[in-house]
Amino acid sequence: MFRLGNESCFVPSASLYLHKTILGCEDDMNKKLDYIWQFRHLNNLEPDDKLAESIHEVFLNGFGLKEGWSKEGIRKALRRSTILGLLADSSDHLGGYAMYTIPDAPLMGTYFIWEDAICLKKEVQGNNLSSNVWNMSASLYPNRKFGWIGGRTQNPLVVKRYSKLGSLYPFESTYEQGDGKLVMDYLLQNIAEVKDVKQLDKDHGICHFVYREGRLGDYSMQVNDIEPYEKQLSEWGFHREQGDAVVIVSRLARSLGTF
Repeated sequence: MFRLGNESCFVPSASLYLHKTILGCEDDMNKKLDYIWQFRHLNNLEPDDKLAESIHEVFLNGFGLKEGWSKEGIRKALRRSTILGLLADSSDHLGGYAMYTIPDAPLMGTYFIWEDAICLKKEVQGNNLSSNVWNMSASLYPNRKFGWIGGRTQNPLVVKRYSKLGSLYPFESTYEQGDGKLVMDYLLQNIAEVKDVKQLDKDHGICHFVYREGRLGDYSMQVNDIEPYEKQLSEWGFHREQGDAVVIVSRLARSLGTF
């Protein structure tokens, strides 16, 4: 069981059981893996080396990289985030992670879930394993109503994932005026991945040169219905190969949480 300091990272009250069968091992036998997502509050606990190393391994595998995101960078992200989710099998092998920041202040009457980082190993990708992570995060905050989900990305599949949740900034409305400006002001006050960007286009959420790797990972660009978003990004001066990312925020069509 992964630990931060002397405390377990797993919280039984916020867990999701998943059974997955993987085919095509080297011995041509079926390999059955039982995976469980479990989430907990981080509460400013100091992450240990084992956790950072395990997350680093998942990151490299999941993004198809040989290097990137140092262990110290991972520890920094864990100190900054407020929620950690770990996807592990019955032998305690890590298959995925998710980190979230939940600001104490609401935005226009409802609360905000910011996705700091999420990644699954290749062997468990494509099995809808990330479909409940937001609900599980919200479940750690009884009596809060969550109306917003946001993140920073350059992956078109992530953009499409967010677009299914509700109205999507900056594509349907930019951050230039009205509610969009209120959203950007909120992010600049509460979210490190936005306020710490050195070259930020505040109107469109373009974060220039934030990934030193340039294109972060081997994700596919062959995503259905993504062309309009890619066209807008191009018009706004977005350059994926130079390490640019975009701040995306979904105003949820259906709120999350127990209220």
